[in-house]
Amino acid sequence: MKHPRLLLFVLATVLLQATKCKIEPPKEECEPETTLTAPTQTGANTMSCLINGEVWVAQICPPNPNLGAEVHADWGLPDGGLTLSGVREFEYNTTRILSFNVDSIFGGGAYALSYAAYDDETSCIDYRVAHYYPGTGGTMTITKFDRTNYIIAGTFEAKLYSPDCLDTLYVTDGRFDVRE
Repeated sequence: MKHPRLLLFVLATVLLQATKCKIEPPKEECEPETTLTAPTQTGANTMSCLINGEVWVAQICPPNPNLGAEVHADWGLPDGGLTLSGVREFEYNTTRILSFNVDSIFGGGAYALSYAAYDDETSCIDYRVAHYYPGTGGTMTITKFDRTNYIIAGTFEAKLYSPDCLDTLYVTDGRFDVRE
């Protein structure tokens, strides 16, 4: 062997490289919100409420590009309708979606919900407000309706029913603040 030192050096380098510890970046802390969001009117893209007395905040942690934003509003449709949706997901599982629809909104004030839904992958799914579920319903109160800056904010409450579970959800103290 003409170059035993070179061979020994290469072998040592390969062994050291193979046993190196990999340092991984710290994971983003993901803790569910435990308090309702502040009732703002700035386009903060927030949505929260109590569902049967428990805090529910639209929040995706860590961010999941497949789900998009935590809160989304689609308003100013030809009929003046509004659809508001919030997503809650942690660690890429247990996705919960809360959504509301009002047929016609043309300014501030209280409006009856034409549709509402809560979908929960972890338990009974498919809670709804619908004309064929007696006793369901809800309201959305618009406190800011800014067509220039595309900000809509307000409050909501609803009573939702699931025929699959024969169960009712009470959504109270709801608030939202969205910039489209």
